[in-house]
Amino acid sequence: MKLHVLSSGSSGNSYCAETDTDMFFVDIGVSTANVKKYLGSAAAGKTISLFVTHEHVDHIKGITPFINAFRPKIYTSAGTAEYLARMRNVPRELLFPLATDVYYNMDSFAITPFNVSHDAEEPFGCKLMTSCGNIGFLTDIGCVTQEQLTYMEDVDVLVLEANHDEHLLKKSRYPQDLKKRIASHKGHLSNNAAAAVVTALHGGRLNHCLFAHVSEENNDYRILEELGIFCKEQFGVNISVLRQKNYTSYEVFQTVRGGSCV
Repeated sequence: MKLHVLSSGSSGNSYCAETDTDMFFVDIGVSTANVKKYLGSAAAGKTISLFVTHEHVDHIKGITPFINAFRPKIYTSAGTAEYLARMRNVPRELLFPLATDVYYNMDSFAITPFNVSHDAEEPFGCKLMTSCGNIGFLTDIGCVTQEQLTYMEDVDVLVLEANHDEHLLKKSRYPQDLKKRIASHKGHLSNNAAAAVVTALHGGRLNHCLFAHVSEENNDYRILEELGIFCKEQFGVNISVLRQKNYTSYEVFQTVRGGSCV
């Protein structure tokens, strides 16, 4: 079981969970050329699916060539599906709108989507489940609720937004209205908010947390690395800090499950 991070940040977001038979993408804000560069040989003969969290360009800008190359089933909210059909000409026969808080079984994956607070049409987060373990996705979210934390209680790996440092955001060159949007309950999670999520989930199954969607203007990788050391020392949670435009692949359940599925 692998988790591929093709890109994470304002320049583009895309993740891919891979099993022996399937590749399940979460967002496609990267070029198909890069998908083929990093995953081309691994994708041969596998079922390709795509989950779209919301319609912002850094999450869907590669969707048309991706569809042309792989013809995936596309899972998303009803609101996002309608946007993709009307504004991006995505064929409706490829779109499969999901309801929130429902367990869906899809080949070697299962997924439960849930609403998140973000300034988009109908944004979703999700929990992706396999026989090896569970991965949570909490990005592009202005605040985290107790209900969402409950969904994350049994995840082994969490992709968690740590977008900005609150002090750096206040001092940044961004216009004031953009700063307010980012810091709002429909904006993006701060480092402190991300740390609070890790704090709330420690002691459960969480083993590895990936700090994602990091702003290069309003954050500092050194701050996040120090925060990662703190989380490891205090809570026993391994932290990785994702860089923009960097491809990384994780054998996500090799450590959690000793290399075998249960």
